[in-house]
Amino acid sequence: MGQNSSHKCKEIKWMPLKGFDASAILGSPFKVILQNGVHAQVCTECGAEQGHVLDRPRELIAATAILRAFEPSKLNGAEIKYLRKTLGLKAKELASEISVTPETLSRFENNKQPISESAEKLLRAAVCLRHVDEAKGLNVNIAGLTSMKIPSVWDSSKELVLDMRIGEPCEFDHTPIGETPCHDLSKWGSALIAS
Repeated sequence: MGQNSSHKCKEIKWMPLKGFDASAILGSPFKVILQNGVHAQVCTECGAEQGHVLDRPRELIAATAILRAFEPSKLNGAEIKYLRKTLGLKAKELASEISVTPETLSRFENNKQPISESAEKLLRAAVCLRHVDEAKGLNVNIAGLTSMKIPSVWDSSKELVLDMRIGEPCEFDHTPIGETPCHDLSKWGSALIAS
């Protein structure tokens, strides 16, 4: 249902949403589907959605970055850039941290050159170490990154979807995301996201 031009929404109620795609809100290059913990403001008369409330976006971004770091598939350029941005680093700063030149990092981020295995593991470790305190609900085993088998080529036909449930505790290590029952984000509050 949509809002017509003569109607002004006055009475709003909160409706829980399941299967909410938070990718655009989070700026993620892959799908992030939230199975709970998201509510929409809905007009009781016309049904128009006025905005969404989801668990704290900053912490959700941290959890999303960690979960992607533990997904054993080759990082593509958009994902490398996304992870860098979640860290709040300039390209030159990240290049230094993962022992490559800024020009090489640029080639990684623009899909001109695949990221090397050593640089990729350093990036994944940096993501986990810097975000673990923000993503309080995740129990992260960083040691699992060193033994992770990452394909040497990015599979462009594979779509990564993080299917997250809020409030269900679980342990998380280097198990592929699809085999992990949930990712606990239960300790987070809320923030209004206007649609």
